[in-house]
Amino acid sequence: MMLRARCLKYALSPESDRIIPALNQLCAIYQKAAIKGGLKSFEVFRAFYEEYVKIQEQVYLAREQTKSKGQRPVQETNNLLNYAHDLLEGLIRRLASLGSFSLDLLTGDSRAHDLTPTQFVDLSLRDKHRRFEGHPSVLTGTCQILFGSVRHDIRNAIAHKRYEIQEDGAAVLNDFQPRTNRRLEIGRVSQNELRDLIAELELAVDVFEISTLIFQHNHGALLNQLGYYGRQKDYSDKEMVEMLHLEAPAAFLSVEHVGIRGDVVNVGLKVISLYRQKASEVFVSSKDRSGKPIEYKLPIPPRLISARDQTFRFLQKASIYCRRYKEIDSRTADLDGTHLGEVFAPMELLIRSTEQPVTKDEFMKGLKKNTFPSN
Repeated sequence: MMLRARCLKYALSPESDRIIPALNQLCAIYQKAAIKGGLKSFEVFRAFYEEYVKIQEQVYLAREQTKSKGQRPVQETNNLLNYAHDLLEGLIRRLASLGSFSLDLLTGDSRAHDLTPTQFVDLSLRDKHRRFEGHPSVLTGTCQILFGSVRHDIRNAIAHKRYEIQEDGAAVLNDFQPRTNRRLEIGRVSQNELRDLIAELELAVDVFEISTLIFQHNHGALLNQLGYYGRQKDYSDKEMVEMLHLEAPAAFLSVEHVGIRGDVVNVGLKVISLYRQKASEVFVSSKDRSGKPIEYKLPIPPRLISARDQTFRFLQKASIYCRRYKEIDSRTADLDGTHLGEVFAPMELLIRSTEQPVTKDEFMKGLKKNTFPSN
């Protein structure tokens, strides 16, 4: 749903002529790197995604604070500055991790082998910007849409609280040059200029997010090309565990542990997405290619139903690797460790559901145990 919503939003917008080439290039870079670098691409993706999930709520709250009504200009500007910093440092820096690793790998830079996935996630925004800007095969338009709105001087001033907010809401920003021990004047930024900057940063975040969602969606095909994925292969227990860990992020889950008891594979899962507790709808306002306004809505399932469906999807894929065993017993927990549900599934049912059409009702009735809600 997340990928469909974002693709629809931009496929119909006037920005599509800029966004689609950038997405195509990012996805091509990720795919080439995955084929060349193998499993480390997925390890970098996992490390980035774990950090990305942790700050999503923080960024959401920062955005909501900028929309609060009745704020004084000084407070509103302060919230805008904080949100701009969260977009730059919180999201764009993390989202650029997979691309930065991919470019290092494709150019033969030793960093691709020497740095751990976590170190790639932790690299500075400036360093990642330079990678895209200096790579000969990255289109100018791609770099512009991703980093054209990135102002390192503004990021630095906000991070170190080097600004003064005037009564009309304008912010006067400055920086510090450590080599010369001099104060550097960045300039005066009005509220409207801050909002324009934020709109461009949000666009860059959207493009990065869509590209990583596509990478996640296509990971099965990539694993197949790498020789890690195949219905006919008889997986050893070690290979089975490795593949379960690789499959989980595609269902927005992480594998906490895998155990074997007789003919049963026991899997502990944790939800790593941030769906809301109650069912809701997303209303999207956009424009078609002729510039006419259009609106559409997309449903968001409640968290428990979403976790249930993600678990079912994971179990179907897991059957490819666990088919030497008769059953899979999975327990799914929330981010904070709260137990959400347990599913005890016969392997025969899971295999059949991947090879031929099986209705949801038939699937649910065939489970030996399911403590998730049924609706």
